[in-house]
Amino acid sequence: MKGTKAYLVLYLAWFVLCLSQVRVAFGDDEGLDNYYEDQNIDVDSYYYDDAAAGDDSIDYEQVVETDFQKRFLKDNKKKSGVTTLGSGLQYEVIESVNNRESLPSPGPKTPCRIHYEGSTIDGSVFDSSYERGKPAVFRPESLVAGFKQALMMMKAGETWRVVVPAELAYGDKGSGEKIPPKATLIFTVKLLEVDPDFGLYEQLAMKMTEKVPGMPLQWWQTFAFGFYLFIRIYLKFGGGGFSGGSSGKTCEARHILVNDEKLANELKTKLTKKPKEFAKLAAEHSKCPSGKKGGSLGKFSPGQMVPAFDKVCFDPDIKLGEVVGPVKTQFGYHLISVDKRTGFEPPVEEESKKEK
Repeated sequence: MKGTKAYLVLYLAWFVLCLSQVRVAFGDDEGLDNYYEDQNIDVDSYYYDDAAAGDDSIDYEQVVETDFQKRFLKDNKKKSGVTTLGSGLQYEVIESVNNRESLPSPGPKTPCRIHYEGSTIDGSVFDSSYERGKPAVFRPESLVAGFKQALMMMKAGETWRVVVPAELAYGDKGSGEKIPPKATLIFTVKLLEVDPDFGLYEQLAMKMTEKVPGMPLQWWQTFAFGFYLFIRIYLKFGGGGFSGGSSGKTCEARHILVNDEKLANELKTKLTKKPKEFAKLAAEHSKCPSGKKGGSLGKFSPGQMVPAFDKVCFDPDIKLGEVVGPVKTQFGYHLISVDKRTGFEPPVEEESKKEK
């Protein structure tokens, strides 16, 4: 019963935390009015001119807003350092990194740990991980089109200012109270890590925000995820909780990531002769930040790595300590060494030995 109570306490604590994340958004037009004044835009003239024309079918406020959005994008495009893509996305690199071409960019499904602030063009902030004091983890595919496009071009350590036109954001519908229809959005994004090691909180938080990324949680999300969490705890009670995902399997592995296949083969030849130099060679050659830790990726579960990487790590036929590769992924060429696996059934030979 003690174990049951512990899990129930964990569930209740998490559910309270979920509820604390639900934020009600209140918006007003004061910021936009001030912005119009700062830009010397005579808003009233739009109304009076159209009224004089006698067209009552026009949504005057929407006409003004749409024109204002277009002017903003046109003016921003002319600014020094701003790049405009064919899609209409505009971005400015605020903080770059050295040798960026040798670093991997995230794929659509690659988890990314980021700090970000999202605002409308009048400066009204609708969401900010900086304000919460904790970075967020998203997969690019779960974000609005413009944010996704920018994030997949970035490198770990970079900070970009991204201007997302309405058609690459929430379009004619808008989102919630703080993002009106046809709103151009501005994101200041710092990409902290690509495919990071996950803590339990981040795994759960990413699941919670997958459907409405970068936006305040809706009450139904919180309720639905609270129910999901309860079922998971109930089903996994006594079986290790969430430590190894739905299968209970985990893996601890190291890797060396390089751009050149020839170099990868040369390193593998060295490791075949001196396998104990894996950490040293990782520190010297790996372009992954894990190289500083001897290539160690820590503990992870199935599905957290790209498929080709997962296939090696969770194949019980591959011996622990064996150097496998080069394994090609979108990030480059990997040499992989598995240190530990948990949650796997013992081989048939071992089972028969135990019975004897």
